[in-house]
Amino acid sequence: MLALLLAGCGGGSRPAATRVPRVEQAVKSTLERNLMTSQPRTEQGSRSSTHVRSVRCEKSGGGAFSCQVTFGDGSSRQVTARERKDGDVVLG
Repeated sequence: MLALLLAGCGGGSRPAATRVPRVEQAVKSTLERNLMTSQPRTEQGSRSSTHVRSVRCEKSGGGAFSCQVTFGDGSSRQVTARERKDGDVVLG
């Protein structure tokens, strides 16, 4: 059992705990909600710039995170997020 734990710990140049999927999901949800409010869907469907394809966040200190966001149209943007003490994630 210990060998399995040790085998899962090595190999990467970055610590495994660097990414934070919960924060990434919160950033994606918030951005898509804000984009859909400012650019609502048309009868032809959603504009690709209102779809978040991927989010990768890394902790930058304290409760702050630096997130690279890629949109459906291929454009990308760097955003900052902060996790509050109550667990909510806010952008900016």
